[in-house]
Amino acid sequence: MTIRFVLTLSFFVSYACYAESPQPVFCSDIGTDSQGIYECSKRKNTDADIQLNSTYKALNNKIDTEYKIDPMLGASLKEHIKKSQRAWIILRNENCAIESFMVDPGTQAFETTKNFCMARQSIERIHYLNDLKL
Repeated sequence: MTIRFVLTLSFFVSYACYAESPQPVFCSDIGTDSQGIYECSKRKNTDADIQLNSTYKALNNKIDTEYKIDPMLGASLKEHIKKSQRAWIILRNENCAIESFMVDPGTQAFETTKNFCMARQSIERIHYLNDLKL
């Protein structure tokens, strides 16, 4: 189990460090300390979630402003975005379940893998929402 943990953890640290844009660089300054990587993954996931919520709210505010002349049309767009966001959350959660599937549930490696996946996918979603042309 220890070998599996180390291999899994090293894979995801390597993956996170060398991922292409728009992927953020995860925890590159903490070395290979597994507790430090785990704590960093929790922080990155929380930070990405906060940023995603902020981006989502800003998008809704932008729609309110842009569609002030036709609030019904704006409300319709906001409803589509809300449905899209809810569907995306399900997709993100399932994608991260797939990515962490081979890691023993309940372990720090499992949580670290899931946290990095959630953060990475949330950041991708932030880029998507920011790039929407309304």
